[in-house]
Amino acid sequence: MNVESSLNSDSVADHVIHESDVEGAILTQGAGPVVQVQVPAGDNIVRIPVTAGETIQLPFPTDGLDARLGDENGNLAIKSGDVTVILQGYADANEAAPVEIVGSNGSPVDVAEVLASTDPNIDIQTAAGPAAGDAGTGPDNSGGIFAPFDPSDGIGGLDAVGGLEATSLNYTVIQRANSFYDPQDDDLTTLAVDEPTGIAPINYNDANSGDENGYRDTNVMIVLDVSGSMKEDADASVDGVQSRLEIAQAALSNLLHTYETLGDVRVTVVTFDKTASTAFSWGSVADAIAAIEAIILDPKAVTNYQAALATAETAWEAPGKLSGDVDNVVYFVSDGKPTWGGDKDNGNHLTAGQKAAWDAFLEDPSNGIDHVYAVGIGDDIGGSPAHPDRDLKDVADPDRDHVPAQDVLYVTDPLDLGSTLIGTIEGHSITGNVLDGSNTSQIGDNATPGQADSAGDGATHIYTLSYDSADDAYDVSFSWDGTSANVSQDAAGGINVVISGREVSFDTDSGRMTFHFDTGAYTFTPGGVSEDTNVVFHYGTKDADGDVDQADSGSGDNDQGGTSVPGGADLVITIHNTDTPDASLVASQHIDTYIAPTSLPGDHEAAALAAS
Repeated sequence: MNVESSLNSDSVADHVIHESDVEGAILTQGAGPVVQVQVPAGDNIVRIPVTAGETIQLPFPTDGLDARLGDENGNLAIKSGDVTVILQGYADANEAAPVEIVGSNGSPVDVAEVLASTDPNIDIQTAAGPAAGDAGTGPDNSGGIFAPFDPSDGIGGLDAVGGLEATSLNYTVIQRANSFYDPQDDDLTTLAVDEPTGIAPINYNDANSGDENGYRDTNVMIVLDVSGSMKEDADASVDGVQSRLEIAQAALSNLLHTYETLGDVRVTVVTFDKTASTAFSWGSVADAIAAIEAIILDPKAVTNYQAALATAETAWEAPGKLSGDVDNVVYFVSDGKPTWGGDKDNGNHLTAGQKAAWDAFLEDPSNGIDHVYAVGIGDDIGGSPAHPDRDLKDVADPDRDHVPAQDVLYVTDPLDLGSTLIGTIEGHSITGNVLDGSNTSQIGDNATPGQADSAGDGATHIYTLSYDSADDAYDVSFSWDGTSANVSQDAAGGINVVISGREVSFDTDSGRMTFHFDTGAYTFTPGGVSEDTNVVFHYGTKDADGDVDQADSGSGDNDQGGTSVPGGADLVITIHNTDTPDASLVASQHIDTYIAPTSLPGDHEAAALAAS
């Protein structure tokens, strides 16, 4: 039988538990043991490992009790006032042989009734590590939290007088090992802080799949608000400042790289505040991103939609766009309503003439605009997806005829901008989550269908993600400490890597991955493949005391019964090749052998062959 107390002290290094603090002991009497629980002076939590069939007497009466049963460990916590008694392993012990609990007044506790009547919002601790403490030697407590005593002496070293025969009443000694103590302290009298309970995370392998994307070229025009409000911190809940502009720069970089996964891309960038200008005219993704990242805003600047759209019309006409069978897409990104230009007597909204001119540009067949996205960032723009803000709607669909295709997108949390923009790319994307069990593969471990990863001690976070390709140029790995505003890249490497807060994006040899460290969610945009292709990523989680996935490793870190392979888990994404065989071959199935038709490589294939 073990008893251990966890001191709630700001400084435990100098706190020594003496026998004189203990007002109760474990008694063996008659046919079955009776545990009398009392609380050491200055403490309010006591942990008692439970033995099947015993009776436990609480240090308080049965009136007004609250209780909680731990879901995973079976510990029963019973609370009265500010004192909590944690009965470790109660559920298993009670199942083996009924455990009786009585109050200090001797009245029995109806555990089921107390559990049912307890307010679920009350915070009651149920987790606890192994109770422990050195048994010590002699009644002076030298070397231990409790000292065994001679039955002829005072009971438990208290001031009681008169002896008891050893056959009638014995003091049960406390278990010697105690993980709550600092092992560097020879006399084992100093409590360590935040000692873990011995539970480590478990990660299960995941799998997902989807079709390849067909090859297509895209012209992208970005019209970006660089007014003063774009300097505001995108997430005040984390340390450091990452402005809305910085979030937009990273999100647009990822958007352009993802388009590049699907084919050739040309980009033009218009920026606007009180005025507007063409920051970059039709060129490559790399050069456009460099121009976007070089933007410096005026913190006092206002917002002028009229100037933005007029400049965009002119910028589109500049030479350098891709021609032929190409998609033409416009992204208008702003975090506020217009405060300059337009109808100055009516909220600076676009005038009827300005809307007509913009609508004529969008619907001009020679411009070939396929889709317009008006994107509102933050909560300064009114409206909702069902009832869009008037000014954003004027940008996306000035005459309300839904030509060309248009969307008004709201991104209330700027940190969601990246995933929102990726979602606009037409084609196949593969989405999922590595933590919630939605993609658990049951391959390579003994996970059950839909089984989610398990947390360890305390807050558990994804601390690593890596991709290892046959082409070393694509190899990349990232890490996160669970609290910092930004994920870190571990070393140089990877292609087109973008880090935006806790979101990372990078190219693979068969597509582009966007991964969220804080949630485990991901979006993979596949490229084209010549055959079904697997793309493999590896991730791992870490808990509050530094344990990582150790299931089945024999390390002793994990008592959750996990059956995963140690060291994190793999996410395997399968890209399906959707090419159909030549029609003449289908019609000639009676021919046992044939020579596949050949064609000259296109520009991309030729470039790939030259690079290899």
